[in-house]
Amino acid sequence: MAVVIWSLVGLVLFSIVFSALYFFKRELGGFEVKPGDWVAPISKTFSSDLPETESDFEDSN
Repeated sequence: MAVVIWSLVGLVLFSIVFSALYFFKRELGGFEVKPGDWVAPISKTFSSDLPETESDFEDSN
């Protein structure tokens, strides 16, 4: 029973510390105001642009 109680106490303490650190980082401006503005850099490669034979590949050695 003592293990369960200490586990719960540890979980509560961890949650309090993590929440406090998150709050302070947010107050200091550690997070962007509009996080939805960032767009992932995605490039498209069409199969028609790929080399057709192995001899067309650049030598990577």
